[in-house]
Amino acid sequence: MKTILASASLCFGILFMCVSFSTTGSSQIQVVGQTGPVVAKEGDDIILPCSLVPKGSVEDTIVEWTRSDLNTNKKVHLYKDGKDTVGDQIPGYMTRTSLFKEEMKTGNISLKLSGVKLSDTGNYTCRLPKENSQGTETTIRLIVDATTFLNIFRNDLIWNVTKVMPIVNGLLETGLIQKKVKSMISTAGTHQDQMRQLFQALDEGDVEMKSAFYSLLCKHEPDLTGKLEGAELFQLFLFGGGGCAPQGQGCRPPQQ
Repeated sequence: MKTILASASLCFGILFMCVSFSTTGSSQIQVVGQTGPVVAKEGDDIILPCSLVPKGSVEDTIVEWTRSDLNTNKKVHLYKDGKDTVGDQIPGYMTRTSLFKEEMKTGNISLKLSGVKLSDTGNYTCRLPKENSQGTETTIRLIVDATTFLNIFRNDLIWNVTKVMPIVNGLLETGLIQKKVKSMISTAGTHQDQMRQLFQALDEGDVEMKSAFYSLLCKHEPDLTGKLEGAELFQLFLFGGGGCAPQGQGCRPPQQ
């Protein structure tokens, strides 16, 4: 009987050690990033911070950067087999992303993103897909300031946006405007009047609200957004880097 109890005790002890080791091992690897959003201006080169805690080499590990807010299986950046892999990369990020290769041996897997665009606004997930433990991914929000875009194309947007309420509903769902603001906009009359009311709210809003408006504009008015983005490139070429067209002059590209 003592032998049976001793054997049971030994088995339990071994099981406890295995469970303890497994739990400890899973808590050893943590991928950490920045708690608050990274805020940038259009054209900036930025870093999305991400690192391993405790420090350890990730040179022989798969590192993925993805956009969790996009409906795609493609990657923002993929590091595999000791090198960057572009075959599975989102086309819009090609040549614009890089890792700090010299610092990967100490666990730095931060992503450098060059020449940020308004469409880069979103949620970026940094993860080690081969690690099964909890805490091996973290998500960082990037907000690209859309203030300049809104200032340049205020009149164009007022006169041409027709999907005003879907945009307003999107802002309401994310808590960026209040119900009373939506009510004021919805009863404003024409689309132009609604947009003027919306711009009053945007003028009082922060960078995140302006950026969210731009993202919703892309979703609900893709043709208009593309047209205005082309106009923005034209006006930058015509009037110099970063400058706006003289007041009263349009920013539309020449007719083809």
